Amino acid sequence: MNRFLYFLLIIHAFTISCNTAKQTNTEVNVVNAKPNLPNINSTANQNNNNGSLFPSKLSFFKVYSTPLLNLKPNDGFIEYDLQSSLFTDYADKHRLIYLPNGYKALRGTDVQKVLEFPDGTLLFKTFYYRKESQFGGKRVIETRVLRRHLGEWYSAVYVWNNAQTDATLQENGFETHVTFTDKDGITRETDYQVPSQDQCIECHQKKGIMKPLGPSPINLNFNIATANGELNQLSHLMQQGILENFNVANTPSLPNYNDTNLSNEQRARAYLHSNCSHCHNPEGVCQEEPYDFRFLTSINQTGIFEDDDEDENEILENLEEGDMPLIGTTLIDQKGVRIIRDYLLSQ
Repeated sequence: MNRFLYFLLIIHAFTISCNTAKQTNTEVNVVNAKPNLPNINSTANQNNNNGSLFPSKLSFFKVYSTPLLNLKPNDGFIEYDLQSSLFTDYADKHRLIYLPNGYKALRGTDVQKVLEFPDGTLLFKTFYYRKESQFGGKRVIETRVLRRHLGEWYSAVYVWNNAQTDATLQENGFETHVTFTDKDGITRETDYQVPSQDQCIECHQKKGIMKPLGPSPINLNFNIATANGELNQLSHLMQQGILENFNVANTPSLPNYNDTNLSNEQRARAYLHSNCSHCHNPEGVCQEEPYDFRFLTSINQTGIFEDDDEDENEILENLEEGDMPLIGTTLIDQKGVRIIRDYLLSQ
């Protein structure tokens, strides 16, 4: 009997402790997940005020080991890549996922939508140039961070200093001149545009709610090089313990639009999916436009081929003149334009 009463007292104390934690809500659960992520006070998050969710310096997250320029992630931060990526003025991108201990991302029912991530998730995307003339080599420009907290996503942008030793939180956008050599050996230059907080929200939304764009099952479903050899990336993320188990064979794969062995249609549809469909889909900011550029959408429902020729040319003209995408680029993706032109002219 005494043992039973003691058990009840333990349960009562535990309940009080949990309720108190729910009421105060002063810390995000993610802080207890792994030793490399420090505490971040998150009491103020009303009216999209995300200042308390993000520290002033990127180094506070302890994402990368020193020197940070090498972009070597610390334990707990998992690298991933996309089969077909959004074009951003020829910049390379380094992507990382951080999940709290014991939690996994879910596949979801729509493979074209991003994985379903738990609270405490952090997504990092770092933009850099391998050969930047002013820096005599590699130059890291910015790191964008998405954080899942209390069922909502919040964004932040960090601009790297000239010493390449850290990055500072920047909410109002930033412009910097870059002269770089692309992967084809061509020297280019532009005034690189780091997006503002409002611009991040403008692209990263579905039905007015902020969402990640890249890590969907369809765009993660391809083979990558791992320490144990070549492996399907979805299977790799399962082995890392951050993705629920499911049958990868039943998951479609987005083609790589840079693969010249693929058909014009495969490459063009993949390019439009990766570069345009985040706005041009039934839940995007351009949902009233006649286009749905998601890869698995039936061709008759995409709006790519309307009855009149003017609508066909509108897509190509917007790309050729740099009118699309609206945000995120200052240079025209010449390869992307050729992919779309070859497809339209082949029909």
